[in-house]
Amino acid sequence: MEASSQIAAIVCEYNPFHNGHAYHIHETKKLGASHIIAVMSGDFVQRGVPALLSKWARAEMALRAGVDLVVELPLPWAMATAERFAFGAMSLVEAMGCVDFISFGSEIGDISILADTARMIDSPLLATSLQRFLKQGLTYAKARESAVEQEFGQEYAQILRTPNNILGVEYLRALQRHGSSVTACTFKRIGVSHDQLGSVGLYASASQIRKLVHDCAWKECSAYLPPYSWDILLREYELGHLSVGLSHLERAVLSTLRTMTAEQFRSIPDVKEGLEHRIVKAVQQACSLEEVIKNIKTKRYTHARIRRIILSAYLNITLDQIPDKPPYFRILGIGKNGTDILNLMNQQASLPILVRSKDSHKLEEEALALWRLECAASDQYGLSTPVIRPCGTNATTRVIQVR
Repeated sequence: MEASSQIAAIVCEYNPFHNGHAYHIHETKKLGASHIIAVMSGDFVQRGVPALLSKWARAEMALRAGVDLVVELPLPWAMATAERFAFGAMSLVEAMGCVDFISFGSEIGDISILADTARMIDSPLLATSLQRFLKQGLTYAKARESAVEQEFGQEYAQILRTPNNILGVEYLRALQRHGSSVTACTFKRIGVSHDQLGSVGLYASASQIRKLVHDCAWKECSAYLPPYSWDILLREYELGHLSVGLSHLERAVLSTLRTMTAEQFRSIPDVKEGLEHRIVKAVQQACSLEEVIKNIKTKRYTHARIRRIILSAYLNITLDQIPDKPPYFRILGIGKNGTDILNLMNQQASLPILVRSKDSHKLEEEALALWRLECAASDQYGLSTPVIRPCGTNATTRVIQVR
């Protein structure tokens, strides 16, 4: 690579890859990025559901859009709170040893305000106020927003009301915790917000696009995806490989939940304050996942948090299995200039790099346990699609290459 090369990292789900994502990549290159790494969630995403398309199909979308290397964000961080999601992603970015800056979209589009908000959240002034609002039964996110407003004013509190701003703040906090030299830039998100239905021009949220897919509104859906992304989406649909969500897994999930004790639920991430007893009671009374979620739900716990807990229980994601940081790099896709980045990472990265499944022999026991967990989760993902996929795809699928 030339000395003037600039490597940017983008954290993403690409569920699916749409015009807004293409715009983000274009703007990141305009900023000076000669190479782009996507740190992308695997087969399950932060909302606590299976991704619409497999990680392999989404990696191909990213590569065709101009991403040079796709690295998987492991399951325990991909399906986590914004803070843990961001920390896991930034841990990988820092461990690469070659990233110059991260690039992300936000509702405000102002990196200085996001950085100020990140510093405020970590201020000792916030701790007492935060605990007071938590005792009122608010969700953690709402309690934090209220504490920031009380201590620092509404200007900064409103930053914490929108999802992309929140993630941006968490990326900056994570870089601070790592003492990282990686810098950050943000672009103002265009079109509708992250989880809002509807569209603006050729831009629609991933939530809206997934709804159109499930409604088979293909003509409308195609307008919001680049041609290469649309082609891959249609191909996966025709193969029967688009996930229909948790509905195909419902009886299996309920079966697993019904065998679990309160103590076992207590070992799941985000189960605190006696929530395990509420979960056991809800599971015993419910005849559907919708009922389970409804019976657990209070103003303290969001739907997304409950779905993550349920899915974590089903996939056997327990606290004792999760290392402090992701312990390896899993390469999902290599693009035009991806080999340049891999060569640099081989010299400078501080974690093992898995390009082929046999590379897992490099892993120490803790990392190997995570690899096995990822393989088992992919096997369960293969049950969420109209055409059931065989076991072993996490190990047998070759890295996607687009030149």
